[in-house]
Amino acid sequence: METTMKSRNNLVVSYITVGGIVIIVMMIFGILMLLAQGGVMDLPAATFYQFLTIHGTGMIGASALAAAGVMWYFLSHYVDLSKKVMAINLVLFLIGVVMVIIGVFSFKYASSWTFLYPLPALSASAWGTIGALLYLFGMLILGMGFLLFYLDSGRAIIKKCGSLAKGLGWDVISGEKSEKDAPSGAVVASRRRYYCC
Repeated sequence: METTMKSRNNLVVSYITVGGIVIIVMMIFGILMLLAQGGVMDLPAATFYQFLTIHGTGMIGASALAAAGVMWYFLSHYVDLSKKVMAINLVLFLIGVVMVIIGVFSFKYASSWTFLYPLPALSASAWGTIGALLYLFGMLILGMGFLLFYLDSGRAIIKKCGSLAKGLGWDVISGEKSEKDAPSGAVVASRRRYYCC
């Protein structure tokens, strides 16, 4: 039991550590962009948009990763979550990040947050197809990892509670079940209360 708790805690620490490191690096890119905007340093427009692309993507991805780690930690106290799925999500995150970094810095991909079609394909020769593909497939791999994570969370809640509606406390809200009959545990990290039967 103690080994299980330790491995679970190590996994969560890995999530928060990776998320924190990525956020710190993205803050550096943010500061460099501010210095360029303020005229303190000279940054070519193409490089500025590369920094903008990696900064925006990285901040959202790292925040989502750290939040997933916290959510998993608290939710795992109430339902049986898979450590394997959590580890796979972290590995897919790292693979996706490497692909995005290569696409942005090696192939000069710089679409900012507007990476929806047609901009990645029609860049006015600012970047090539390989950079766009690396970025987009990196984002796809990141999304697949998070999809696995949320499907596993839903599976565990349904298994424990009988349905997602009961897991979200809709039976308490609708009056089918009184609040005093519902367990008192709340999963704060997911910003919803999960009442399980």
